[in-house]
Amino acid sequence: MVQQIDGYTFLIETGLMQEVQPISVEFHPHMGFNIKSGLKVTNSGCSSCTSCG
Repeated sequence: MVQQIDGYTFLIETGLMQEVQPISVEFHPHMGFNIKSGLKVTNSGCSSCTSCG
C-alpha cells in the first residue's frame, strides 16, 4: 500500500496495515518522526533472550 500525504510518500505492506491501523505519523523538524499505531504489543518483553542482562 502506497500513500502520498503532505508531500511525503508512505509505503506499508497491506497485511501489516490491516493489523496496525489506525496509524499516524507526526514529523518533528529537530527530532524526526513519531509513529503511533493500534498494534497490539504483548508484555513478554525480552523474556526470550538474555541480551538485556
